[in-house]
Amino acid sequence: PYVTWKTTESVLALGRWRAAELYYREVDRLLWDLSMRECNQQVAQLANKYHSELQESNESEYFLGRGSASEPYRSVLSYLRMRLWSTKGYFEKYYYYLRARHNSSNVTPNKRPNLMEPQKPGIPIYEDRKEIMSLLKLMHRSLHECGDGAIADGRLQDMIRRLQCFGMHLLTLDIRQESGRHELAMDEICTHIGAGKFSQWNEAKKVEFLVKELQNPRPLVPWDFPCSPDTREVLDTFKMIARTDPSCLGAYVISMARAPSDVLTVELLQKEAGVNSPMRVAPLFETKTDLNNAPRNLKRLLSIPWYANRINGCQEVMLGYSDSAKDAGRFASVWELYKAQEGMCAVGRSMGVRLTLFHGRGGTVGRGGGPQHLAILSQPPRSIQGSMRVTVQGEVMDKDFGLRQIATRSLNCYAAAVAEATLLPAVAPKPQWREVMEKLAVESCNYYRRKVYSTKGFNEFFALSTPVLEIGNMKLGSRPSRRSKAGGVTKLRAIPWVFGWTQTRFHLPVWLGVGKAMNTILEQKGTVDKAALIEMYREWPFFRSTISLIEMVLAKADPIVSDWYVNELVPVTYAALAASLHSELKRTISAIKITTGHKTLLETEPGLQQSISQREAYIDPLNLMQVEALKRLRSGRTETALKQALYNSIQGIAAGMQNTG
Repeated sequence: PYVTWKTTESVLALGRWRAAELYYREVDRLLWDLSMRECNQQVAQLANKYHSELQESNESEYFLGRGSASEPYRSVLSYLRMRLWSTKGYFEKYYYYLRARHNSSNVTPNKRPNLMEPQKPGIPIYEDRKEIMSLLKLMHRSLHECGDGAIADGRLQDMIRRLQCFGMHLLTLDIRQESGRHELAMDEICTHIGAGKFSQWNEAKKVEFLVKELQNPRPLVPWDFPCSPDTREVLDTFKMIARTDPSCLGAYVISMARAPSDVLTVELLQKEAGVNSPMRVAPLFETKTDLNNAPRNLKRLLSIPWYANRINGCQEVMLGYSDSAKDAGRFASVWELYKAQEGMCAVGRSMGVRLTLFHGRGGTVGRGGGPQHLAILSQPPRSIQGSMRVTVQGEVMDKDFGLRQIATRSLNCYAAAVAEATLLPAVAPKPQWREVMEKLAVESCNYYRRKVYSTKGFNEFFALSTPVLEIGNMKLGSRPSRRSKAGGVTKLRAIPWVFGWTQTRFHLPVWLGVGKAMNTILEQKGTVDKAALIEMYREWPFFRSTISLIEMVLAKADPIVSDWYVNELVPVTYAALAASLHSELKRTISAIKITTGHKTLLETEPGLQQSISQREAYIDPLNLMQVEALKRLRSGRTETALKQALYNSIQGIAAGMQNTG
């Protein structure tokens, strides 16, 4: 809710300003490099033309600078520099104009300042990359023709690549909104035109109405009709999309998508807002139920003739790792994600649609995180066909892309894994493996849900034994920690759910239900399922990856530290619950060791073992400090220094664990 259409529009304007400024600096550097006199005829003609235009400019002395009529490349670059100077000046003014206009909307009408949108300057600006790209490529070709290819392939080639990648907008933003907000908007629209309440219709009636209106050239409703603030925010977002350069925008992601009508609703709202180049729409399937229904819903969506014609054979679908894991536990989540990918890819192939899967992974294992190379190679066979999308969140951004050398290595890992998964698809699971995995998923999900959602006092235990309530007061993101005030764990977002348990070194979301399910099979003597479980770990990349990530998190868990939180912060009435959870943690560690054949966790990765062990010496004092700070704050003390000590401990533990949430 804190990222409004105003925020998005301001960020996009800032990106265009920053892009023009960066290209301006790059052209300034190129002026030093390209002083040669020989060029092909096309560059010579342009150089003469631009040199004349520069001489007529009021700023001719500044822009010509080092250029002269006998230096054709410098004449062309001087012209580029003049246009970029004009471009960055305009977008700087436009950015501050937007900020002022957005801020003034909160002021009463009679006190609002009279703001004027900046006029386009006399010197033409670059709206897109086409013109500047053609000039750069022309100079590049000319340099090669004249024997200066080594110079052409230096800084000039770098700038061409940057322009190809970043355009004149620097960044591309996805828009994301929850399906319920779109449904509320349609409720108010349909009520306004006397059509009834959209949310009360069945799916068939919704689809029929939406397709009919998508094909109807007349507007459905006046855009300024009276509506609630939430609906107005949704409608204003679509108006912002309509006036934004399409190259700045990526996909419109619908979180909590459950049916084809969710996608068609967004398409209709884009039409009503006057979006000339509609954004591609990507439904996000998040919960266990939604993932299970995803292939069926995708087939229904692609079977709608209007929509099939609209997408031109390409569809993007986002997969939610965070909420599915919070909803059903680790085993059930990864298995539903695996089956959903298999099913949707099969639907895409059967209907001739190229499907791009967008993996919404978080930073920690509990939210789909972990080594990306391993994760990509363990995807279902034929689910990666030369491309994929994946989110990079939180501390992972700095860890994987904070330094140039590390960023290069990370990108190489992504590219290599995608190429390998495309050319050498992973092993398909045997029927017996599927049966065992299904048993694991069902058993672990049932146990997880009983403990988290049905155990009396679990919500209170979680709130008391972790700093989750205090984390909610920290400025850690664009969204509040809860979707609504009531509802306990159900309405808590996945990030604080994982973050809270990570702080206490208990990591419950990653392993709860895993040990219970595995021990159900391992404790049965002489069964084929037990042998299959061991075989799955050895031969099935998907299962091996799943177990390896759980093993890594369990190596970071510390029952002594987490027990200290319980002893110091939780009343004795919750002792039985705490004891049962700690007992289950031990049983899970035992089950993982039996399956992997390891005597100790991470036995085959001594480097990672050592890294975790070394960090523990620094994290332990932070945990002790955090427990003491929580005790004092919860007793009623309000000193700023005490709050700061708590926040510092939270940040320190997160950095030491290398997982936030």
